[in-house]
Amino acid sequence: MAAVAEARAAFSDTLIRLERAIEERLGGLRTLIDEKNVPRVHPYVEGNVHYEGELVTHEGSTYQARCDTARAPSDEEHWICVAAGGLDGLSFRVRGTYQQDEPYSRFDVVALNGGSFVARRNNPGPCPGDDWQALCFQGKKGPAGPKGDRGERGPSGASIKGCELEAERYTLILNQGDGTSLSINLRPFFEAYHAECNG
Repeated sequence: MAAVAEARAAFSDTLIRLERAIEERLGGLRTLIDEKNVPRVHPYVEGNVHYEGELVTHEGSTYQARCDTARAPSDEEHWICVAAGGLDGLSFRVRGTYQQDEPYSRFDVVALNGGSFVARRNNPGPCPGDDWQALCFQGKKGPAGPKGDRGERGPSGASIKGCELEAERYTLILNQGDGTSLSINLRPFFEAYHAECNG
């Protein structure tokens, strides 16, 4: 029984390897067939003869020769356009808050007065204006929400516990309940008073 099981396992492994080898060989043959059947695209070379059915790229587009020709692909009698080149893609560019002195270009988006605007063209002028398109505006203030729960009581604020006067320094010292003190220089007040009295 063990010998039969081993033989079956060996046969199964051999069969799997054989199927993989066949699949690899078939894949290679398919690739060769596809390469022969699929037309290749080459860049157009001025002055070269391009043959009927040949595909070339020229100035961003793809053309197929209607006949053997040495003319440029722009000649519609000798070439047919298979795929025309597209335009450069443009997308919004966010520029932040509108600044009057900043230069702006088409599709630049700015924020102003709670709204946003997009430039319709290059150098659009002052925003808002005819060359700016509003995208959105700030909404109206909504109704007040329900009142929240009362918060925890905070620590007591500083209170004046006592005061001292240092006459020689013209300084008033306020001692606070939290152990800190606050010094107030009174000299400027006395000097101002003295100047007024003697003026």
